[in-house]
Amino acid sequence: MLLDTSIEFGNSSLTELMTGSAFGLADITYTAYLSPKKSGSWIWGIGGAFTLPTATEDRYSGDKWSAGPAFVALTMPGSWVTGFLVQNTWSFAGDSDAADVNKFLFQYFINYNMDNGWYLNSSPIITSNWEAESGNQWTVPFGAGVGRLVKHGTLPVDYRLGAYWNAEKPEFAPDWSLQFVVKFLFLK
Repeated sequence: MLLDTSIEFGNSSLTELMTGSAFGLADITYTAYLSPKKSGSWIWGIGGAFTLPTATEDRYSGDKWSAGPAFVALTMPGSWVTGFLVQNTWSFAGDSDAADVNKFLFQYFINYNMDNGWYLNSSPIITSNWEAESGNQWTVPFGAGVGRLVKHGTLPVDYRLGAYWNAEKPEFAPDWSLQFVVKFLFLK
């Protein structure tokens, strides 16, 4: 079995944003998958997600420790990479005055790889806060972006920029969001 891990900084969903502005780090979510060493046309993994209440700004934190199952699947026909990941986390410890956490996340991803490490991408993060009031649970973005995989010495780094419109969103969520991703790839 192979172990694939990722750490997501800023796991607060848009449902938690309020009016005004703030700057800070959100809670950290660590996700790990176990995957078969040999696979067919589909690569998949099953594992778990674990959220640590590390936010530096209250509006970006659930103030709860949370965990739950996670699943990922992808396929790579030709220049394409397509797939999805899904997870749900529930709170199990933390500030007793904070609301319980029950968060769903679904992300589909579509990449078209081009020459010199460039690629086109759509990878919106669809979330639901099951604890929120009806009408304020879902955030459903649509959009796309561009990225490039660059080697710095022997370390590959993935840079990506994308824009997403929120077709469905909670009351205080923005209409648009911008993703800027810098991902360090530590290969075995």
